[in-house]
Amino acid sequence: MIRKHLAASAALLFLLSAAIPAFAQTVPRITKEDLKARLDKIVLLDARRGYDWKASGYKIKGAVREEDLAAFAQTHPDKTTPIVVYCA
Repeated sequence: MIRKHLAASAALLFLLSAAIPAFAQTVPRITKEDLKARLDKIVLLDARRGYDWKASGYKIKGAVREEDLAAFAQTHPDKTTPIVVYCA
C-alpha cells in the first residue's frame, strides 16, 4: 500500500515538475512600481506558509494572508478584481 502511494506521489511530482515552467511563463508579472500604483485596485494575496510568514520581516500592509489558494479562489466574492499573489 505504501509502495503504491509513494509511486503515485513520485509520478505526480514528475508531471508537475514538467508543467511548472510552462505555467510560469503564462503568468503575468508585475513590477514593484506597478504594484504600488495599483494597490487600491487589486487584492494582494500573501501565499506564504505559516512559519515562513511568521519568520519574515517582509510583509506588505493590506495583504490578505491565505495558505489555501484554492479555497480563497472559491470563497473570494469579487471575481472582477485582479488578484496578485506573492510569497516574498
